Amino acid sequence: QASPPQVTIAALKDEIAVMPSLQRPKKITFVGSDGALYPFLAKPKDDLRKDYRLMDFAGVLNSLFSREPASRRRNLRIRTYAVLPLTEDCGILQ
Repeated sequence: QASPPQVTIAALKDEIAVMPSLQRPKKITFVGSDGALYPFLAKPKDDLRKDYRLMDFAGVLNSLFSREPASRRRNLRIRTYAVLPLTEDCGILQ
C-alpha cells in the first residue's frame, strides 16, 4: 500500500491578520503543494513549550479514551493542535 504524497509549503498568502489579544499573535496561511490552505498562528512573546507538553499529554489521554468501551461510546476525545516552539519566547500553532 502506497503512502500518501508528502505535502510541502508551496507559498505563503500575502494577507496576515493581527489578532486583537494581549500578545497580538499573527494569523498566517501557508499554501500546500496539494493546493490546500494551512492556517497557523504565530505567537511572539509566549513560551509554547508548555503548550507542546500539554498536547503530548492530551494525546496520551486520547489513546487511553480509545481503549475504554464507555469512552468510545461517548466519543470522548480532547481536541489537540500542532505546536511548534521556535525559540524560548515564540512559536507557531496549527
